[in-house]
Amino acid sequence: MKYHFFATLSITELINYPDDDNDYFEGHFLIREIVSILKIDFPIKQIYERYFNDSVNTGDVLLFHSKKDSSHFILIDTFKDPYDQLDLIRIGVQITSNDIDKIRVLFRQLYDKSSIFINYHEGQGILNNLCAPTMYPKQISINNYKYEQQLKVY
Repeated sequence: MKYHFFATLSITELINYPDDDNDYFEGHFLIREIVSILKIDFPIKQIYERYFNDSVNTGDVLLFHSKKDSSHFILIDTFKDPYDQLDLIRIGVQITSNDIDKIRVLFRQLYDKSSIFINYHEGQGILNNLCAPTMYPKQISINNYKYEQQLKVY
């Protein structure tokens, strides 16, 4: 059984600045714990920096598989909507093991501790369209803005 967790958050919820007087940041401890349990190399610092360096109306879906179990993954949709003022991303996890309860607690805490509440889902099949290679390239058209979103698998 493949079980999915999915939420829409501001990308700023995925990092933490331990010292307000310093530019140093790290992945949020809940994200670090999730990827540790799943044994996934998830370069959140690089994703975060790239998100803010990329142009509006760009951004792909990034999927990172587990080294422990290839059916486990974390994905992040980094598309920057031209009208989004909250720096929203969509993030999801797929898991098939006995760690479902641990991941549920951590993922739900990540959502519940966020500053904005947009959506949270869990269950089966929720991520199927986001992680299916046959769905890409995906044409995104918002008014005069057009983008061909890709699925990048790591």
